[in-house]
Amino acid sequence: MIEGTRTPLLIFVNSRSGGQQGKKLLKMMSSWVGKEQLIDVSVTKPEDALRRFAGVQDLRVLVCGGDGTCGWIMTAMDRAGCKFPMATMPMGTGNDLARSFGWGHGFGGAMKSRKWLQRVVEARPVGLDRWGVRLYGAETQVQLPPTFVAKPAASGDGKKPEHVGVFQNYMGIGMEAAGIHAFHTAREANPARFSNRIKNQALMVGLGLPRTGLLPLPCCGCHAPQLAPRVKLWVRRGKAAPGAPATGGATAVAAWEAVELPRHLKGILLVNIPSHAAGASPWGASRSAVPQSYADGVIEVVGFYNAMHAIAYGSLNKAMHVHRGPARLMRIAQAAELRLELTEPLHVQIDGEPWLQPPGTIEVTHFGTSNMLVAPTAKHMRDVASQPKLATEMQPGEKFA
Repeated sequence: MIEGTRTPLLIFVNSRSGGQQGKKLLKMMSSWVGKEQLIDVSVTKPEDALRRFAGVQDLRVLVCGGDGTCGWIMTAMDRAGCKFPMATMPMGTGNDLARSFGWGHGFGGAMKSRKWLQRVVEARPVGLDRWGVRLYGAETQVQLPPTFVAKPAASGDGKKPEHVGVFQNYMGIGMEAAGIHAFHTAREANPARFSNRIKNQALMVGLGLPRTGLLPLPCCGCHAPQLAPRVKLWVRRGKAAPGAPATGGATAVAAWEAVELPRHLKGILLVNIPSHAAGASPWGASRSAVPQSYADGVIEVVGFYNAMHAIAYGSLNKAMHVHRGPARLMRIAQAAELRLELTEPLHVQIDGEPWLQPPGTIEVTHFGTSNMLVAPTAKHMRDVASQPKLATEMQPGEKFA
C-alpha cells in the first residue's frame, strides 16, 4: 500500500533508463515498498509479476522509465490479461507519454521522495488509444522491436514473413526514423556514453543530422530520400461519436482512399498523443482543423519536407510554445485505418524503437485502449495535504491485514 492510503501499488523500473540512474532508483525504492512490488524489468518479465497481482483490487501501476518501457508494460498487460491504470515516472530521453499526462519532462528531485507516490493515488484514470501494426509482403524481415511478434503467413503471401506489433505514441517513416536508428545503434554499442537525458538529446541531434543530408559526412553516404515515389498511402477516414470515448475504434469508417503525398516529403509521422520530440506538438492547434485526441479511435498523419522544417517545428514549438503556423508539421490526414506500401527499404520507428523495413506493406488499425493516469495538479495536491486524514487510511508503520 502507498503510505497513508489503502491504494495497492506495483512498481516497474527499467534499470537501464534515466541516464544510468535506474539502478539508484531501484535501491531507493526498495525502502518504500516490499520487494515483491518492485520489479526490475531488465531482470524479471513484467507479465510474470502482473499475473501474480492480477487478483488485487484497485491496483495501480507505476512505470519508471521512458516511453519504450511504458509500451513494454502495456504489452505485458495484454499478455497477462489485465488492464491496470498506469502512471509514469519519466526517465527516458523524450518522455512524450509522461508529458502528455502531466507527469513531467524528466526525472527530478521531487521524485526522490516517498511523498511523490501520493500523486499516483490522486491521479485520474483515462483511456488511451493503442494502434496495431501489421508488417507483411516483405521477402525477409530484419530484427524488430520487442513489442512485435511473428505470425503465420497470410493466405496468398506464400512463405513471406508477417509480424504484428503495437504502439501508443507515434510511428515515423523516413528521415526522423533514420536519425533515431543512428542514435539507437550508437547507444547499443556504447551505453556508458549516454549518461543523462540532456546529453542524450544532444547526441540524438548530432548523430541524426548526417542522415538528413543537412550535415553530410564523408563516412556517411546516406541521406534522407524523398518519400513520394517510394511510399504509397491509403486511409480509411473515421469519426468518433461526439463527447464519447472510443471503445473499439472510430464509430464510422469510410472506404479506402488513396492520399497523394506532397513532393519533396522526407518524413511521415502517425501521431496519437499531443507530444513528440520531447514536447513539441505535431498536429498543433487551429480552428480550421479537427482537434487531436488520444482517445477517439482516430490517428493523425503529418509530414515534413527537410531537416530545417523539422528543426523549426521543434524549436519554435518548445521554446516559444507556439502551436500554429510554422510550429506544427504539415497536416496530411486523420484516419481510423491506414495502409502504407513501401517500394524500397526505409527506416521506420514506433515509440522511438527503430529498424530498417524492407519493401512491403504496413497496415495500422485501432488495437484497443489502455488505462492511463492523469497526474493531479499542484493545487489539488495542496488541497489534499490540508485535509484531515480519515480513520480508514493506512498510517505509517501500520501493516495491512
